[in-house]
Amino acid sequence: MDRPSTTTAHRGRFVHGTCPRCAWIGPGRRALFTAERDAETHAEEHDAPLADPSATTSDPPRSPAG
Repeated sequence: MDRPSTTTAHRGRFVHGTCPRCAWIGPGRRALFTAERDAETHAEEHDAPLADPSATTSDPPRSPAG
């Protein structure tokens, strides 16, 4: 799977990491490097494996009252 492309957007004195794939917008940063790092971290989260649904715990089904 290809890594989603992230970009940065300048808004006034701040720069934000952005992700066009999911419309994520990172927090406003004054340092471009920090906004780029936010975007890279976000992109890595897209690549992270999904949690195993069987690992979640839930109550067992109830038997009908009878």
